[in-house]
Amino acid sequence: MAAKPAETSVSQPPDGFCRSDSRALSLHFTLASEDVAHCAHKLDRLSGGKATHEQIRAVYLDTPDYAIAGLGLGFGIRRRSGTSKYGRWKRFVEPLSPATPKTARHARASCLRRASAIDVVAQAETQRWLWSFFCDGTAAEARLDRENFVVNGKTVVLGSLSLRCDAPNAAFLYFVTEICEPDRLRLSAESNLARAYRLCGGQSALYVAAFAPPLDADMDAGAAFRAIATACFDQFLLNEALIRATGDREAVHQCRVALRRLSACLRFFSGFVGGSDYETLRADLKTLGTYLRDARDLDVMIADVITPKLATDPPYGADALMRAIEAQRKTAYAELVATLCAPSSAALFLRFALWLQAGAWTGFTDPKKSVERQHEPIAKYAREKFEKLHAKFVARCSELGEMDKDDRHRTRIHAKNLRYDAEFFTSLADSRSARKQMLAFIRAVKSLQTVLGDWNDILMARQFLSGFGQTTGTESEPKTNAKKTAASKATNSPVTAANALAQSIENISEAEFGEKTTKACQAFGKLKPFWTQLG
Repeated sequence: MAAKPAETSVSQPPDGFCRSDSRALSLHFTLASEDVAHCAHKLDRLSGGKATHEQIRAVYLDTPDYAIAGLGLGFGIRRRSGTSKYGRWKRFVEPLSPATPKTARHARASCLRRASAIDVVAQAETQRWLWSFFCDGTAAEARLDRENFVVNGKTVVLGSLSLRCDAPNAAFLYFVTEICEPDRLRLSAESNLARAYRLCGGQSALYVAAFAPPLDADMDAGAAFRAIATACFDQFLLNEALIRATGDREAVHQCRVALRRLSACLRFFSGFVGGSDYETLRADLKTLGTYLRDARDLDVMIADVITPKLATDPPYGADALMRAIEAQRKTAYAELVATLCAPSSAALFLRFALWLQAGAWTGFTDPKKSVERQHEPIAKYAREKFEKLHAKFVARCSELGEMDKDDRHRTRIHAKNLRYDAEFFTSLADSRSARKQMLAFIRAVKSLQTVLGDWNDILMARQFLSGFGQTTGTESEPKTNAKKTAASKATNSPVTAANALAQSIENISEAEFGEKTTKACQAFGKLKPFWTQLG
């Protein structure tokens, strides 16, 4: 039984925070098990009360190939008690992350019916402390867990903190900033079971692809923005945790996709998103994105351009060139992991989460970005926005043949953002014709994006290889005699190979580029406007 809520002493809102109009806010953080006691002491002080304590034992079940975890679910039986005597065992089913689709529970039942066996795949014993308190009259809760997991014969001890408020105000958000030390606590979107699986094995597809949140046609634009941005940010958090742990290359790709989708979301809702805090956050996220870009661009260049070319026509020094490029990739990944692990990044993630909940945008008074637009029904806001974006993109497509490389690059980005924008609203296409038109729109934009992307990948690879000597710090030296010439050739073979490879990679001809883009643009131009049927 929870203790009687106490009035917290933390009641002064930080500058720039507005009162939130959302119904609830839940934040989940990870921390090292050795920091649990420190966090508990701080919660005692800041909440103004002592915690209640309970013990929980859980047994997790799954098929031998972890099919249930593959659906994004954990299920099993658990029992809990505040005393040494445990109560009754109860069944439970819970999502592993916000990316788990609503259809997963139905799929679980079907999966269990087909399963040849059900195994115990994990066990956990949890020590939980719970604080209930008030922030300026608003009830809030803090839950601190120390969990001992056994998965695949391996044991891992995890710490986590969950903060919740049904009607969060500025005082609660300030409480969050006071309790969360960035060198100890990190915002997380994965459950503790998902963490245990990741650390001990038990899940096949660890990276998380993009997912669209469920929207309602009567939802206002501000609430829809928050839901979409939260889904993008959750995808980012789920993948950045995997990058920090393993350096997984697909997680790097999905992490970059998440940031790009978030950027597209911010642009789509520019009708009311703004403020000085927004500009600062946007700049910080853009800086973080450069580390993802550097690592991912090398992955794409190696896999899609360089490796296939070396396989068919390797120049002299190809092996040395690949070693040098792989060294660059290793450095890019090391810098990315170090950046994500830094306390400054943990602080940035928390700042964004709180800004999304109650930043200056929630009370923005710029007449060009009226707060009234936040309260428009999302279907109406989306219809008006897509009408404008579509008209601008059609005009841009008509000029593709005359564009220089920079404008073509920007057109590719516009296409990608437009596809993301459409994907955000899949839940509002609730009729068969609306879904059909939306999918046709997404396919057409993706087709054009692919043509522009292939053209850009070749261009970037040629530029990278042509400047390889400068980017690696390798320079050719004068050849004064045969011996030095041979030594120079051996020393500079990566540069020699890079230059030869750059010359052998042929750009897509203007005729071929024009033919492909014209075909894609014509298909795009024939599409019916799916947005008229949203909601």
